[in-house]
Amino acid sequence: MTNEYFDAEDEIFSDMDAPVDLVGIRRGLETIAESIATGAIGKTEYFQGADVLITPVTRPDAGGPFSDYLEVITEYPAQVSWLFFQLRDCFESFCNFQNKYWFYATLAEATNVAISAQTPAPHEDLLTTLEGPLRAAFHIHAALARSAITDA
Repeated sequence: MTNEYFDAEDEIFSDMDAPVDLVGIRRGLETIAESIATGAIGKTEYFQGADVLITPVTRPDAGGPFSDYLEVITEYPAQVSWLFFQLRDCFESFCNFQNKYWFYATLAEATNVAISAQTPAPHEDLLTTLEGPLRAAFHIHAALARSAITDA
């Protein structure tokens, strides 16, 4: 997967001070994937943070406080938000106050690509939508493993 956010991988990974729990991240990703595969998909409040906003509709306040946010407009904002929160917990040992913007923007871009790839379908498919950010998360894990950031 390549996009403007993944172009920053080398810089993001080289700035890591603490070790990353690669085994824990992989286990978490597998658990999340299994939950999705079995239909155990949760619903949460809509995700809003790190300059990303998940919403069911475009915001009319283009000049408002969220004008710089990357929007994910989906028919399933509660489920996509659930996945973002699950991935946040999974990548807890990786995300920090600096790289969280890259992390969530990467997930949001992957979600938007998954949604736009479904057009002109009349309705968005939940599993196809969730596949985008989940694949991005597996890619981030693989990139972390390649960068030789490991447990102590």
